[in-house]
Amino acid sequence: MSSENSVIKNIMIVIAFVVGIFLLGLVSFYVNRMMSGEAKRKQTEEKEAIRKEFNQYGLLGNEVLSKKVLYEPGNYVIYSDRILKKLSISEESAQGALSRAQALSEMFPEKPVVVLPVPKRIMTEERSFGSRDIYDGFIKNLRSHNDNKNIRIADPSKKLEQSSEFTYFRTKDGWTMNGAYYGYREVMSLLGGESLGLEQFIYFQSNDFSGGLKNDCRAAKDFTPEMEEVVDVIPRDPFVYRVSRGFKDYETYYDKKAEKELKGPVISLLSQGIVGDGIDYAVLEGNGSGILLIVGDGESKMMAPYFTEHYEKVILIDVGECKTDDFTSMISDIKVDAVVIAQAVDKIGLSAYSKTLNGLVKKDGSSD
Repeated sequence: MSSENSVIKNIMIVIAFVVGIFLLGLVSFYVNRMMSGEAKRKQTEEKEAIRKEFNQYGLLGNEVLSKKVLYEPGNYVIYSDRILKKLSISEESAQGALSRAQALSEMFPEKPVVVLPVPKRIMTEERSFGSRDIYDGFIKNLRSHNDNKNIRIADPSKKLEQSSEFTYFRTKDGWTMNGAYYGYREVMSLLGGESLGLEQFIYFQSNDFSGGLKNDCRAAKDFTPEMEEVVDVIPRDPFVYRVSRGFKDYETYYDKKAEKELKGPVISLLSQGIVGDGIDYAVLEGNGSGILLIVGDGESKMMAPYFTEHYEKVILIDVGECKTDDFTSMISDIKVDAVVIAQAVDKIGLSAYSKTLNGLVKKDGSSD
């Protein structure tokens, strides 16, 4: 009997030990979960606090944009808080853009091809220095010469003008992700889809920076030391970006320097401009269906994450980095559902900025 009692006692001890371990693990799980939730809450509050520092002009507090032009060196306009570049568009741009769009349309028969010449900040200003008329004329030229029903010309400029968001950088010649959102909306409308509201995308902000417009205007022949005193103290730009709440937090991309395909967290890539220089392509995993191919420059990279709620994959090709042979072999077996060509309006269609697509068109500019 004593032997049986001893066995029962040992069994009870083992059971008590196992139950104790289970309860300890359960308590630890809930404690960690609470701490994790608290950490996320604090992180959200910190990001919101950072966000509140910058207003819709990308300036601190209640500062508003200056209306006084201080200098106009070369093609640049200098204010106390921003630099604008006057718009000029080459005569070959329209034909070049349409011939490249036609080549992609032939590559993907019956699939929609959207051409998006990304507007410049100067066009949204009260004084556009003639840039608004140049852009409007270019869009009209594209539409009047397009006879392919599958090629659609996107123009988000009016929506950008009406926006109260921080849509353009002040020291960099390009739109922010808030600005790229309006490009996404315009593209979705042309593809027959319904775009999501901007508030449905999570807001992030990384460090502030000074963009390339400062050095660009310094290179103007008539730039003076007096101008340098102004340019040097123009406030830095905040870098803001957004991702879908259901977005898978990774992407596949090809790093030319490393000469290999890699996977990386989207947030770290976004904070460096989404997909950095030297990266030929990226594949963003989405939550929708079908495949969207985007061929473009830094402006299109800003826009790409918005499409992940609509497509299973968003393939992003850097039009200036990826070679034509690599491009055709890369997408030859992919069933693309729609194509977007998105570049800065002063670069779209130009061979110097369209390395990826140059091999698809003949020397006379027509599609191959």
